[in-house]
Amino acid sequence: PALRDGGDVDVLRKKLRHKYGSITAGWREAVDLRGVHFVGQADWFKAMRDLGFGGNAKNAWGELSHEKGQVTLADLDPAAAQLLSDFYNAYILEVGPLPGLIDDCDSLRVGRKRFVEKCATLKKSFGKGGRRKAIDLDGVFACLQIVAGAVTTADCAWLANYCQRGVKSATSTPPSSKGDKPSKTDLMMSAARRRDVKDFKKALQHRFGGIIQAWRRLLDQEGNGAMSMEDLELVVEALGLDSDTSDLWDEICGSETDGMTLKDLCPEGEKAVEEFKQRCVDCFGSLTIAFEEMLAERKPLVSRQEFNKFCLEIKLESNKNLVFEYLDERGVGHILLGSIDKKAAMTACGVKALSDAQEDYIDLEPLPPKAKYVDIRTRAAQQCAENQRPPEDQRSYREELLLVLQSRWESPIRAWGAVLDPEGKGKLSKEEFFVGCSVAGYTGSKSSLWKELGLKDSQSVRLRDIAPEVIEDCAYFKSISGKQLGRIITAMEAAQGPNAKKNGAIVKWDQFKDLCTRIGYKGSINALMKHFDPAGSGYVNSKSLRYFHEEKKEEKAMTGLVRKHHERRREEWREKLEGMKMAPTKELLSRQDGLLTMGREKREDRTKPENERIKLCAKLSRKFGSIAKAWKRALNPSDAQELSSEVFLNGLKRAGILKPRPEQEDIDRYQRVFNYLISGDEDATGLRLHHLDSKLDESLEELKTRCVDRYGSMWQAFETFDPDGTGTISNKAFVAMCQEVKVTDGIHRLLHYFDPESEHEIRLEDIDKDAADDAKDASEEKREARLSKHRRDERLKRTHMKSQPPDIGSRVGVEARKEDRQLESDQQALKGIRQKLLKQYGNLVRAWRAAFDPDDEGSITFEAFESACEDMGMEEQA
Repeated sequence: PALRDGGDVDVLRKKLRHKYGSITAGWREAVDLRGVHFVGQADWFKAMRDLGFGGNAKNAWGELSHEKGQVTLADLDPAAAQLLSDFYNAYILEVGPLPGLIDDCDSLRVGRKRFVEKCATLKKSFGKGGRRKAIDLDGVFACLQIVAGAVTTADCAWLANYCQRGVKSATSTPPSSKGDKPSKTDLMMSAARRRDVKDFKKALQHRFGGIIQAWRRLLDQEGNGAMSMEDLELVVEALGLDSDTSDLWDEICGSETDGMTLKDLCPEGEKAVEEFKQRCVDCFGSLTIAFEEMLAERKPLVSRQEFNKFCLEIKLESNKNLVFEYLDERGVGHILLGSIDKKAAMTACGVKALSDAQEDYIDLEPLPPKAKYVDIRTRAAQQCAENQRPPEDQRSYREELLLVLQSRWESPIRAWGAVLDPEGKGKLSKEEFFVGCSVAGYTGSKSSLWKELGLKDSQSVRLRDIAPEVIEDCAYFKSISGKQLGRIITAMEAAQGPNAKKNGAIVKWDQFKDLCTRIGYKGSINALMKHFDPAGSGYVNSKSLRYFHEEKKEEKAMTGLVRKHHERRREEWREKLEGMKMAPTKELLSRQDGLLTMGREKREDRTKPENERIKLCAKLSRKFGSIAKAWKRALNPSDAQELSSEVFLNGLKRAGILKPRPEQEDIDRYQRVFNYLISGDEDATGLRLHHLDSKLDESLEELKTRCVDRYGSMWQAFETFDPDGTGTISNKAFVAMCQEVKVTDGIHRLLHYFDPESEHEIRLEDIDKDAADDAKDASEEKREARLSKHRRDERLKRTHMKSQPPDIGSRVGVEARKEDRQLESDQQALKGIRQKLLKQYGNLVRAWRAAFDPDDEGSITFEAFESACEDMGMEEQA
């Protein structure tokens, strides 16, 4: 009953003293639960209810807050607040940092007597007139203590935070005014830096099994305890990350720091060690007693298993593996108690034991690196497979919808405007969305899709719900372009004439690619262009880019582009209806003739580049037998990797396609063919062989793959068909090799590529230089082995058993059968040529005059015979 005497504030103070020993302790334990040193109105009333306050909490609030909207410790107990502030300022000035109160105490707390001894200099005032009053140390101790009879590290930390709550550090950024709020771009860049740090740490974890292991094995290999920004740049480059090193450095350890430490990179490790010390003190009273009670065979050298058992004994909540790896500086599977607290370890185990343990620790070998890290996604997939969860639970309905939209319209924005939101409203109800999905051809569960999007039945679905990736790409494009996008658009419109500003300039693929390259866009340029081209016309209008640039919200801008596209389509449709009105017969026929002519011209313009390419390939094949031979002999005799347009035109002159002094019209035509051939290859700056003959690379790759499958490696295949190691094989042997590995489709093409001059000889180094060198070395080794064996047989007089028998004057045995088989093969080839000639020309005489001897010379050379057979596709029989 005595607690209820006096006003509401007095009742509250009496209750806090009665329950917690002091008003300050009650403030910390019961009122300021958030630890921010002030209490708002909602937190105040909640604290009063939890405290069981019997007075009028509203009156107490009004009396203490003084209408400033918050209550502080100075309002509740001004004397204690002033005493604590005076003590803190005096201690910092005359004694030193506040943590020095606890540093030499292995129990992480200090009693009243020790507290008074350490702060004895503060009990006296000094200066003329007593500029500093004497500090009541007993009162300070009574206010600070939460645990009876002791001041802990937590109490010191609270006091330091309380007294420094209004002090700004030199490196802190002053609070921005209302007009200096960070822009959306700044926020996005800050989020990007945090993502870069997250990706950097994830890469270290995947590569080395953890951040601490990565620090020991990669970042701090010399054991200096710190690394510079130059070292960090090398590490980022080695990990294959595209993050900015300076941004990583600022985000991890701050721009003012000269060296990065393990504490900066892995602050949770330092925090876990501090918690381990605190748990030791809570369970045993001090670190010394905890080390004495620890069970370890080679104490103070402790193994991982012994450390884990001790962590279970003290009920450590932090990750015990993290604590152990943080303390195990050499990665040997053991730690020294001295690395936790050297003074406590020396007291508990002795100086000699600590020195011996240090020597044993140095002699231990580092543990081998851990097995390959399995990320959480892989583990989750394995667990799902073990639990045999139904496939329906693992599906992503949104991704399935995006796949359907991407396959049919090439862009979710095009699909949104075409079928989902054809009226351009910007949002759809549940029923409208389901109808649009059905029209788009989506066959999955629409109810599950709606549930996966996280929307209620009464809510609307927007473009950002279906394709957030698209909105992010557009936002990224806008953020990096900044103000220069407007200047670029203005320059494009000025370059295309006065009407471009009104109707918009046409930005084609090359111009849009150059724009993205200039502003540094690193995403998919092709996909981005399709997002800005909802009509699918193959180009972007500058008015669309300007509208996107001027609109603040990216989603609103993209839906606005779709809406404007629909409005333009409606206007075009109305104009089309006006034009579809029945005209007089004569005028209608005239218009139809004009449209027919225009359509033919458009079709010719559209198909002209491809037709020119087909005609050029046909001319080269007819003149040289194949494109590969034409490439080697005429277009690219110097064997360059790419051909410029000038070199390409000179090659056409050598091939006889162009005259030595061609007309300008012919030059322009083949220049357009050149541009058309390289237009589909973003990486190419000139013409390559695969632009003319795309199947050659496929045939060569198939040959190498099948040779490896058949013989084990390419050099073994070469050794089989070139046992003497000459580095060359005949065309016949090459054909046999292709047939042996079941590659028959591209033999003709490969022969012409590797033997363009019809020398009937193929160099193996043209196919695979390394394999050819290996095959040659293997042949040399076998030749040396045969010579060595022959010399040994001569020395042992065994050569008569392996020498060739003398000739008896007639063909017998294996050699005779070999000659017969060769003759049979030649006769079959000749028979095949005759049958083909009879089928094509009717009789052999007409075939001779038409194909082999058109000049009626009576005889031909082998080269002319081979050339005629190649023209008819019979080069193998020739």
